[in-house]
Amino acid sequence: MVIIAGKRAGYLSVIKEPTSIYIDNIQLSPARQGQGIGTKLLNRLLATYSKVSIRLTTFEDNPAKRLYERMGFVVVERNGMTVKMEKQPNEAVHRSC
Repeated sequence: MVIIAGKRAGYLSVIKEPTSIYIDNIQLSPARQGQGIGTKLLNRLLATYSKVSIRLTTFEDNPAKRLYERMGFVVVERNGMTVKMEKQPNEAVHRSC
């Protein structure tokens, strides 16, 4: 659950897989959208799991798809109106390990 100022603002669910993280669900209440909260959540997730690929599924016409693309996610599969997106691990982090 995403809590801001003591109030529920959204929901984030991830599934940890052996070699990747899957963003199962990310939602923000309409009153909290457009405030950079989704970007902060994704940045924290990307920093925490920088050594593995991160995957998600969304609708092709979801406005959040543009955010995912700005964050480095790329479409790896299309199925009707849904797209599977993935962000590969940070190569600089891998080299320093």
